Amino acid sequence: MKNSICITGLLSQYTENLTKEVSIALGTNFASLSSMIEFDLVDVSETINVCGIDYYKGIVSKKLKELSSFDNTTIYANYYMLQYDVCRNIVKNDLLTIYIDVGEKLYNKKLQDENLTELEMKLEKGAYKVRNKYFSKNADIVIKAKDKTQAQIIENIIKTVFKYYSKEVKKNEARKKSSK
Repeated sequence: MKNSICITGLLSQYTENLTKEVSIALGTNFASLSSMIEFDLVDVSETINVCGIDYYKGIVSKKLKELSSFDNTTIYANYYMLQYDVCRNIVKNDLLTIYIDVGEKLYNKKLQDENLTELEMKLEKGAYKVRNKYFSKNADIVIKAKDKTQAQIIENIIKTVFKYYSKEVKKNEARKKSSK
């Protein structure tokens, strides 16, 4: 059974704050993968420039594997860190993955708050559908956040997590009975 949770979404700051609140509500430890990588490397861009992207991927996957080994931890993982195959495999195999789908309207609205060039804005808006489809398909749980307050989203996550683990416990009990 997956003993820790990974929450991701396309709006980084929004999703990280939500993950912190979920962690508090569930009484779990909180860890931000991106913050831990930034702390370890100090300057991510310089590390990538000097050591290369493969070195960076190795550090990210190692840190994610380390975090996934702790029980009762709610991990925020920035969606771009989950693009690496090794990280996707760790999340898929070791963590209950929750994707926060904010909907295209809120996504585009939040993009307006970013200091993006016109080209970056067009690229981000264009990438929404592809990214949303990918994460919706690959997450264990998808939480629809459109038109919901933060409190409603957190409540929905908690209910859904409890349902998920209740089903897992029943499956494990059934396996034990059938193996006797």
